Amino acid sequence: MKKKTENTGRRGGQLNNTNAEKWSEEEALKLGNDLIEWMSPKFEEGKDLHILNIFFNEYLVIQRGLYKQIISKLSERFPSFGNLIKRAKEMQGIKLWKYGALNKLNPAIVIFAQKVLHGHRESQEIDHKGIMLQVSPDFMPKVEKDD
Repeated sequence: MKKKTENTGRRGGQLNNTNAEKWSEEEALKLGNDLIEWMSPKFEEGKDLHILNIFFNEYLVIQRGLYKQIISKLSERFPSFGNLIKRAKEMQGIKLWKYGALNKLNPAIVIFAQKVLHGHRESQEIDHKGIMLQVSPDFMPKVEKDD
C-alpha cells in the first residue's frame, strides 16, 4: 500500500521531495537566488544581520530540508542553478577568510573549514631552479662482490 504525502501545491519543490526531475528550472533558480540572498550581507544600523549565514549547506539542508544529492542533481540538470551554487561556495570561502581575519571566528575553525570545504592545503615550495647536481663515479662507494 502506497503512503500518501502532503503536497504543498508546488510542482516538485516540496519539502522532502528527493526527485530532482520534478523540479523546474524556475524553481531551482528561485532556490539558488534565495540562497544567495540569505548569504549576502544585510546591514541595519551598521551591523550585518547575516553575519552568521556563512555555510550554504545550512540554508539548503537545515532551512529548506534538501539533501546534497538533490542539490547535485539540480546542478547537473540546470547549469544556471549550478553556477549559483558555485557562487555560494565562493561566498562561503570569502566569508570564512574575512571573518577569520577580522577575528570574528576562531582561526582554527577557519583553517579547518577552508581545508575541508575548499581544499586549501598548506605547502612549502622549494625552488630547485638553477641547481645542477653532478655525480661522478669517483664519489660513488665501491661495492665488492663476494664470489
